[in-house]
Amino acid sequence: MEGPHNLQTWTGFDAIPDKGQPETVVWPEHWEGEMGAIFAMTTSVFFTDKGFNLDAARWYRETMQWRTYGNTPYFDLWLRSVSTYFSLSGVASRAELTEGYVTPDYPQAGDRTPIKIIDSDALDLAAQLRAQALAQAVPGFGKPQTNGSYRSPIYQEGTAVNNPLFAVGDRVETLMQVGTGHTREYPVYRGRTGVVVASYGIVEAQFTGVEPNHIRVFQPYYQPGYPDIASRASPVDGGHRQEFFVPVYSIRFEARDLWGDGYAEEGVAVYVDMFEPYLKRAAG
Repeated sequence: MEGPHNLQTWTGFDAIPDKGQPETVVWPEHWEGEMGAIFAMTTSVFFTDKGFNLDAARWYRETMQWRTYGNTPYFDLWLRSVSTYFSLSGVASRAELTEGYVTPDYPQAGDRTPIKIIDSDALDLAAQLRAQALAQAVPGFGKPQTNGSYRSPIYQEGTAVNNPLFAVGDRVETLMQVGTGHTREYPVYRGRTGVVVASYGIVEAQFTGVEPNHIRVFQPYYQPGYPDIASRASPVDGGHRQEFFVPVYSIRFEARDLWGDGYAEEGVAVYVDMFEPYLKRAAG
């Protein structure tokens, strides 16, 4: 949550415009449905073993230039995210992504329309920010080893050891972090003190049916691996996707502790689900 999409608590923005889309219309434009299918397949089937997943996809959107992000339609953001991964991993060449063209169904001789899926500057910026992030520490894990993988003295890769460090009622302080990697700790809650009101522990995913056609059962808890690590798998040479399962808690923050006595409404509190590596026991 470090990129241009992090606009929560900022003031001065108008209301989100209503697109006027009828409830019966699933995809206002045909290509959006196709993009939704491409995104779903790339993040869940084709490239997950090579480091592309939902967390990585979110990270690549966060590497966009701020003005471009603000002027880009939602499904175009997905297209740019997939394109960035294809470039970093070598699935598609830079020329294919930046210098492509389309041919009409019934073309005349030499009738081709140039089409640029993503610009070279965007790919350069994404690669630069990613390289910078991979040299930074990850909460609970520190910096990567020489081979690019991560280790933790507490959490074991691929093993859901359910041993939460905190209990309901504990006062905790959130980590103050600044970086260019992907994290689910929103800036407004960093360096704040709150109280644990629920300890979810580690919730393992549940499925119905038989592989490969099993379906994940929805549960109101975060089931995949720790996003800060899962997003960083290298897309080069097959990559190595690491999954660490860490406990999740619901933390209550008093509004006055977030925005100050002069700006918070009396008696208002905010409840936020947070991963264990973002927390430490509050002093006193």
